[in-house]
Amino acid sequence: MKIIEFIVILIAVSLSGSYGVKAPNEVNGRLGGSITINCQYNIARNRDSEKYWCKGRWRFSCTVLASTQRIQQERPSRLFIMDNQTSGVFSVTMQQLSLEDAGWYFCGIIKEGTDEMADVKLNILQAGLTGLRQVYGTLGDGVTVECQYQVPYYKTHGKYLCKGSERKSCIVIARTQKQNANSSGRISAVDNQNSGVFAVTITQLTMEDEGLYWCGITMFGYDRMDPLQLNIFEPLTTTALPDDSQIGMVFKNERRSFKNIPG
Repeated sequence: MKIIEFIVILIAVSLSGSYGVKAPNEVNGRLGGSITINCQYNIARNRDSEKYWCKGRWRFSCTVLASTQRIQQERPSRLFIMDNQTSGVFSVTMQQLSLEDAGWYFCGIIKEGTDEMADVKLNILQAGLTGLRQVYGTLGDGVTVECQYQVPYYKTHGKYLCKGSERKSCIVIARTQKQNANSSGRISAVDNQNSGVFAVTITQLTMEDEGLYWCGITMFGYDRMDPLQLNIFEPLTTTALPDDSQIGMVFKNERRSFKNIPG
């Protein structure tokens, strides 16, 4: 009988810990962007309790990344936690999202016995991203990619532009501090520290230049990187048609005709 009572008490404690804090079950973040997760709690019971954010599928083995009362040595510089004790919500903000950030997390509150926790699944959206900055260039011509930054914070930091689908493995093609070996003489970079714009010019564009790029700022611990998509189009050409009353234009193998309007 005592064993049954113990099991009932254990289940009750576990359930109270699971539902003592509320959070969204699943959230979506954009690659290179940021996201904020709000974790609600009971003010009367947990106002002064320590709150934390941990990563892992299982509550008893997840790794704490941020805490409201302790400094985590493994906390990324792009992760912030804030506790609003008036509204009973502690918020976790993750910046510069990468594909490695996808997975399971927990909003947690430290309690005697069993912590109160709520699991959150974070998805990172990569393809067809809404809001991904698009840059357009014409085959054979040149294009300038502008990477904007906040002057007071990043004026003296090193900047770079790299190409690749993954931020951790992208290849640097230009940087402010030195000429890159992969530039092939077609790429030049200028950092205007007055306007806060790091501009990279690529000349003699080829179809191989098309793809995902990252504007990077060198920082201690974790670089700030913003994604952009460079699209290369074939040049606009005009073709002479047998009928002089029509003008044909070919753009990427698509023909559009415009008849002359009589004056």
